[in-house]
Amino acid sequence: MKTSGAGIVPTSWKIPGAGSRLYVDDEEIQREVLRQILERDNHTVEVADGGQAGLEAFHAANLRGEPFDVVISDLGMPYVDGREVARLVKRESPATPVILLTGWGERMRAEGKLPSGVDFVVSKPTSVNQIREALRESKHCCKMAWSVLGSSMM
Repeated sequence: MKTSGAGIVPTSWKIPGAGSRLYVDDEEIQREVLRQILERDNHTVEVADGGQAGLEAFHAANLRGEPFDVVISDLGMPYVDGREVARLVKRESPATPVILLTGWGERMRAEGKLPSGVDFVVSKPTSVNQIREALRESKHCCKMAWSVLGSSMM
């Protein structure tokens, strides 16, 4: 198997166009595991402890001129849940893809009921391949959204 320069991460695991990701979850173990997976795939990752912290991190990154390419959020969090994170992210940045992680993913897809502002749903327990596929899809989604937004602004 061919490996990257450090000899640790197989190049076949690398995601082309890896970028800046915000992962929002109220469970520390979940944040750490997904952060490690994304970093292994060469993504820059910021994690936030819950919905409110996630929204603050998202807004601060936009103010710095360093917006996140994708927001990944758990659905079930106290106070500010994943639905609210998605809705408010889209209000501030309509072209930013939002991936929702939930134990209800299969049911949501079967019923065709994605929460407002959510572009992709990934079922829990989550596999590495499901996350990678959602990120690949979100890259296409983002390009399409910017194209539509750009043409409507002219």
